[in-house]
Amino acid sequence: MMENLDSILSDMISDEEQLESLVATTFGIHNGLNHMFHRLSSYHALLELELDESPTGKIYLQEGDIALRVAFELLKSQERALDVHRRDFESVDLQSLVTGVSRRLKKIGQTEFDLDFTHVQGRDSFVWGRLHLLQQIFFELPTVFHTDTPEETDKLHITVRAEVFTDEFFKSCKSVLEGGEYTLLLVSRQEREFDNQELVGFFEKQVISPNLELADNFISIYGTVLLHGGDMLCIKKENELQSLALLFPFRRNRVEMYGEQPVDDEMLQGTETILLVDDEGIIWDVVIEMLQTLGYTVVLAANGKDCVEIYETNRGEIDLILLDMVMPEMNGHDAFFALKEIDPKVNVLLSSGYVEEEDARDVLEAGAKGFLRKPYRMVDLAGAIRGIFDRQ
Repeated sequence: MMENLDSILSDMISDEEQLESLVATTFGIHNGLNHMFHRLSSYHALLELELDESPTGKIYLQEGDIALRVAFELLKSQERALDVHRRDFESVDLQSLVTGVSRRLKKIGQTEFDLDFTHVQGRDSFVWGRLHLLQQIFFELPTVFHTDTPEETDKLHITVRAEVFTDEFFKSCKSVLEGGEYTLLLVSRQEREFDNQELVGFFEKQVISPNLELADNFISIYGTVLLHGGDMLCIKKENELQSLALLFPFRRNRVEMYGEQPVDDEMLQGTETILLVDDEGIIWDVVIEMLQTLGYTVVLAANGKDCVEIYETNRGEIDLILLDMVMPEMNGHDAFFALKEIDPKVNVLLSSGYVEEEDARDVLEAGAKGFLRKPYRMVDLAGAIRGIFDRQ
């Protein structure tokens, strides 16, 4: 089942998203190497005291100094190269995101999420980042926690909390973070209460639990969390992975959700009905959850043929169609012109991660209302939808 999920994720991620995922993984590797570098530097300093009187030891220490210095310069160069990729972030509602992923995993027969939002009721849980990267974290969690033991079920308990942490706390658990307000997601195989004093940094856990497997998915999740300004912590005393704590810097309010230029939240809200047409089912529930938080009603179609049939059957009830250009059975190009025959005034917003806007020029000239390149930010989608309705 987990291999099936890996295959689904691989097939549904565009080239641009794969590149960003690779950057996030590399970021995790970089920070892991940096942590181990400082560990080795400390051990090297202790060895200097032990080998100070040994001529042979002095040679090894000198060579060790050179190796550490070169390693440090390489890490700094890598850090500068990675830093340019922190762009196009927006504020994403973690509650909507996790709820959407949970619904999708349940539909495709994978791990179920038992979600607990009681600790953040009445409070926003927004984080600053890239929607598809954050989404990928929660799709990968089942592969990290998967067990082949028949008596154990693949069910994860996720509790979302809003907390204030001190510099002293992060220093004690060997975390890269500084004191402040954070959104904390506690992920565990068993429902349990967490004491923050049980937590330790991810790579510090590797040192004190050497038998813990350092799987690729660990690094991918870790790197993505770090790329979003957070950190991933583990339970000190667990001999195998049973729990994770994901921390993200807290976003103050919903206005920040829409980028560097403040936008009134109400400007992007609506009550219209949108037909979402996309064969990439892995994204459906997350996009739906986000749109529903803005007040829209969302209807689904898996391909162009279904889209045309749903629109014809529900004449006058669908206000806008978000139409993917590349789909099986009937592509977006053919579906658009079929929709025009039913209703010459149909509202269609095109999207694709595989074709460019210029490739859809004939559809745009024939009356499509716009084109969104995947992966798009939610602010871009919400803004494009509202712009179409407001112009009418």
